[in-house]
Amino acid sequence: MQLPSMRTCMRALHRTPPLSAVSRQYRAMEFRCDVTLTWSESGVKIAVCCFVTTLDPPARWGGRRPVPVPVTDRSVCSTSCAVLRAQTRHLAVLPPPAPMPPPGARLYSSPNVSRARRVAALDLGTTKVCCAVAEVASEGLVVQGTGEAPSRGMRKGSVIDIERAAEAVAEAVDAAERMAGVEVSQVIVGLAGGHIASQASRGLVAVGADAKRIREVRLQDVARAVEAARAVGVPSDREIVHLLPRHFTVDGQDGVRDALGMTGMRLEVEALIVTGATTAIQNVVKVVHEAGLDCEDLVLQALASAEAVLAEEELERGVVVADVGGGTTDIAVFCGGSIAHTAVIPIGGSHVTGDLAVGLRSDLETAEIIKRQYGHCLQLTLPADATVTMTPMGYEEAVQVPQRYLAEVIGPRAREMAALIVAEVERTTTPASLAGGIVLTGGGALLRGFAEIAQQVTDMPVRVASPVGTGGMDEALHGPEHATVVGLLRWGARARARSGVRSNGRSNGHGHGGDDGFSERFGRWFLGAGDGDDSNGDQRQRPPRGNGAVPRPPQGDATTNRGAREAHSPQRPRMEMREELPVKDMDRTLEGNARIKVVGIGGGGSNAVNRMIRSKLRGVEFIAVNTDLQALNSSEAPMKMHIGRKLTRGLGAGGNPSVGQDAAEESREELQKLLADADMVFVTAGMGGGTGTGAAPVIAEIVRAQGALTIGVVTKPFRFEGVRRQKCAEEGIGNLQSKVDTLITIPNERLMQVTDKKTTITDAFRIADDVLRQGVQGISDLITYPGLINLDFADVKTIMSGQGAALMGIGFGSGDTRAADAARDAVASPLLETTIAGAKGILLNVTGGTDLTLFEVNEAAQLVAESADPEAQIIFGTVIDDRSNGEVKITVIATGFAPREELVATTAYEPNARQYFATERSPVPAAPPSYSVDDLDIPAFLRDRR
Repeated sequence: MQLPSMRTCMRALHRTPPLSAVSRQYRAMEFRCDVTLTWSESGVKIAVCCFVTTLDPPARWGGRRPVPVPVTDRSVCSTSCAVLRAQTRHLAVLPPPAPMPPPGARLYSSPNVSRARRVAALDLGTTKVCCAVAEVASEGLVVQGTGEAPSRGMRKGSVIDIERAAEAVAEAVDAAERMAGVEVSQVIVGLAGGHIASQASRGLVAVGADAKRIREVRLQDVARAVEAARAVGVPSDREIVHLLPRHFTVDGQDGVRDALGMTGMRLEVEALIVTGATTAIQNVVKVVHEAGLDCEDLVLQALASAEAVLAEEELERGVVVADVGGGTTDIAVFCGGSIAHTAVIPIGGSHVTGDLAVGLRSDLETAEIIKRQYGHCLQLTLPADATVTMTPMGYEEAVQVPQRYLAEVIGPRAREMAALIVAEVERTTTPASLAGGIVLTGGGALLRGFAEIAQQVTDMPVRVASPVGTGGMDEALHGPEHATVVGLLRWGARARARSGVRSNGRSNGHGHGGDDGFSERFGRWFLGAGDGDDSNGDQRQRPPRGNGAVPRPPQGDATTNRGAREAHSPQRPRMEMREELPVKDMDRTLEGNARIKVVGIGGGGSNAVNRMIRSKLRGVEFIAVNTDLQALNSSEAPMKMHIGRKLTRGLGAGGNPSVGQDAAEESREELQKLLADADMVFVTAGMGGGTGTGAAPVIAEIVRAQGALTIGVVTKPFRFEGVRRQKCAEEGIGNLQSKVDTLITIPNERLMQVTDKKTTITDAFRIADDVLRQGVQGISDLITYPGLINLDFADVKTIMSGQGAALMGIGFGSGDTRAADAARDAVASPLLETTIAGAKGILLNVTGGTDLTLFEVNEAAQLVAESADPEAQIIFGTVIDDRSNGEVKITVIATGFAPREELVATTAYEPNARQYFATERSPVPAAPPSYSVDDLDIPAFLRDRR
């Protein structure tokens, strides 16, 4: 007889009523729990009996000592102390365990194998859960044991019931452990689901400490470039799963796969960033933890399948991997040897089963059996007289169903899946350019005729692939349905080989793998993506088995609701976002202090002002100006001004800039009084509308005429807002350019290239408002924060007065080369594809803690100075902030450039803030034909009839 594993016993014990709750109910003083395992032919029964010692006032005891009272499921026990209700419950009835291998049978395990040389993979699918354990041997990967269980609590690749999903995982892992004869403590988990998305990203850095001298590219340069590509505008409800570098560009020479050792001044990386919904990812991690395991790594299933089935030649020629699972189809597109696109389509083999269940009026189990035995996608390949005998639901007698009818039901769904696959390919490249065609894996690829249907629909070569080259148990893992789990094993094996068998330092924040799943074979996908010293590992380890504790992942920061991963992931610090020490705000009205005002004009400007107020921007006065009285009353600005009372009567400008201009002219005297005492005024507005576009030039003219330094920070509209609004914005910007000293223009359309396709329109406009905030705060902080070598208002005015367009960069650094890193980030401008070279005026501010050294300041200043025009006027300031020990922040404002079409405020690296313009994005290709998830749930053969 073989008893269930300790993991199973602990999970069963955990499902009893919490002892703390019993204690509160019965005022218990002491507990003792006895666990009983009873063997029978039907399975193993696990039961728990709790003995409770009550604690009530002595008056209720009758002077007697408290006595242990057994709490049973057979009776209600009564004493003079208390009445205790039945609490014992049968926790689980397990199926009879699998028999042990017969004497002399080969056991694919070695208990003496070091855990560092053992890797376990978990394919958490919609229809099945598969676990495999392998040893990383000198001759390769040797599989020791496998286990499978029917999937529960999963739908379309996402978790819908954590407890049931954890039970399925525990069942599969237990089976693998019994076969391997080892205990599994951590697993590499495949990740799928319709929430997965990808986007292109670029990172640009100057090579070395001297941006004007040529030297070799080093590993730290590559790491900084990749880190710059990582700084993307990911919505708060999503997180980065993988950063996959594609190739590098060194001084304009593109297509470089390995930049190490090449010489140049500028290094650029083109990467693909894969993101997922934070809640969906955390649910997967929690399932693994509830099953008593650690999550070593999370790997996109499409990448794992590619690791298992693709040949090197296919990668070079271009190929598509389509892993057709039960609830989703995971896609990875490779061009020129590197990853180009990933996607997850919420449709898979279970949809075919569902279609058959509807078409045959059967239950899902019967439909699945018929699909596996008789299912085919092509009618004409089947004999006309071939039938299937089955009993539909509600029928008493069996009926004969033509097999061609099955193909009539299955065929439309297969064609739909193929069409969605090629649509995803077209987002990246022309299908004809992928000579390797489509490689199908996953259980859904076994559907007869599907490869032929896919070839007809896509007009590409199609083949069904199985994993090969795995030692030990090829027969157990042979078949396309096991491609993911084999790929996960290889992923983990190669990661251990590269990291020197380390088992900590995860960079995607979900486990303890050494280097983000680096693969020697596919190493160029991930070069520089992770670093053991800069990991975001959760350190969410399972306690030793048998201690009665059930592992639970940390719950994260309740105040931010960001989840366990982000709450436990160390990040590079950003001074503005840290918890502030008590500091009394400076009174800007005192003599010697510049008076700074921020004027938000119209709806867009007012929204930006609101965001600055919520960000606790200090040392400035906020003013909201609008023609719409209702919108003005909702502003959080302490000073509000309604312009054009007679003209608009508080109803707004109606999108007409002429009305906004006339309204400002009507209120010119009031505006002059309101802004009369300002030294610096930021004019912020969203261009393209009525009030902001028309009134901003008038207000800027008033401010500048009074002698104040006038800086415009405005946005251009999204393209979807229409050609008329775009044209209106261009005219407004042209009018404003001549009225301000310096103008920073932020095109909202860029947000379409740096945000996820699922970003809501509300979030998109919120992001635009936040970029306006960064532009204003990056300049005002130079004046409002006192320093050792102060940058005062006169310094800022010298650099920005009458300079036209400006470029602003903010860099952060920590570690031994923190100052140089911060300076390099600040002087590089990926958005403009240039550094500050050519700037005639430079404003430089170095902020650091009391540990800031003279050498660091000199190094940073020299790097910035040598990157600018040789004749540039440079004004330098240093701020010592004891809250900034261990880090350096460098702010550079460059002006006096030759005329450019468009300059945008950028922050080169702000890790805790939204980074929308730290990197350049490649144009987003046209979206594929849209589909509704609800429509996909309708059988395809019925939709074709509508």
